[in-house]
Amino acid sequence: MAKQEPRRKKKAVDFRYNLKVYWSFLSKYKILFFVGVALALLNEALLLTEKVLFKVVIDKSNAYGDKVLTLEVLTTILLWVAVIYLPFSKQARRCANN
Repeated sequence: MAKQEPRRKKKAVDFRYNLKVYWSFLSKYKILFFVGVALALLNEALLLTEKVLFKVVIDKSNAYGDKVLTLEVLTTILLWVAVIYLPFSKQARRCANN
């Protein structure tokens, strides 16, 4: 039979110490770190914007099909969605491809 290795005892992890060590490495690059986090959040918001706008178009089109909205209201909503979507569409595709 194969010999089993003895189990190691689990040691408690000192998260406070670990975070202090990590922060000591990051302290020289605070600004760069926070700019990177902010850009990552902005990128995710831009990618989410496209999905939310698509949802609005589908929901409002269904409401028009159910005769809840008039054509004028639907047209206004679609124009606003286009105005919001077009500036972000190139940026979102560019970020998604990288």
